[in-house]
Amino acid sequence: MALVKRVEESGPWAQLYGYSRAVAVGPLVVTSACTADVESRPELLDDAGAQAKEAFRTALDAMVHAGASVADVVRSRLYVTDPAHADAVGRVHGEFFGVVKPTATVVTVARLFHPGQLVAVELEAFRAWRDLRLASIAVGAGFTARERRRGGGIYGSRASPWVRDLRLASVAVSTGLTARKRSAVAGLTAPGPRRECETGGRRSPPGSGATDLNERSVAP
Repeated sequence: MALVKRVEESGPWAQLYGYSRAVAVGPLVVTSACTADVESRPELLDDAGAQAKEAFRTALDAMVHAGASVADVVRSRLYVTDPAHADAVGRVHGEFFGVVKPTATVVTVARLFHPGQLVAVELEAFRAWRDLRLASIAVGAGFTARERRRGGGIYGSRASPWVRDLRLASVAVSTGLTARKRSAVAGLTAPGPRRECETGGRRSPPGSGATDLNERSVAP
């Protein structure tokens, strides 16, 4: 999995000015400011709410292409050319994100690139929260190393490096591990032979929550 993924902009300005519609960096996805195409859809002129819907659809479409969804959105920025448009734009924001409830900022600007554009929106999303939450649940339940391995994408080598690093940080904070113990936990997620973990010369019983510090490799 590439650490950086770009969703290209189809308009003529993207190539000239050098920008992408959206960029994904590990679990983070951000969009450029998105607006309604009022030149090809003149019926959107003077309708801030309709322009907001078109802009949000464009931004979310870019999010999907970058690997995120509306449920992953954590922040939005709304640019309006008149404070009077804020209510209509805010209500549209609620239609899209009323359940997700990201942070939101409304900014009044003098004007946008096209004189008929009344609204521009930017979105930010974070895609790894599910893995972090499940990792925390696994640690809290005292899963053994073998049970954690069965989590596959949550703990295993199939998870991206970003997710594994974030997961390890979550485990370390949840269990108060020292630097040495964090290193030992990191070994559980490294690709390679399967391991059985022991504590004090004995295998930890399932559900004991014991920290796995001594490991020996076994055949798959």
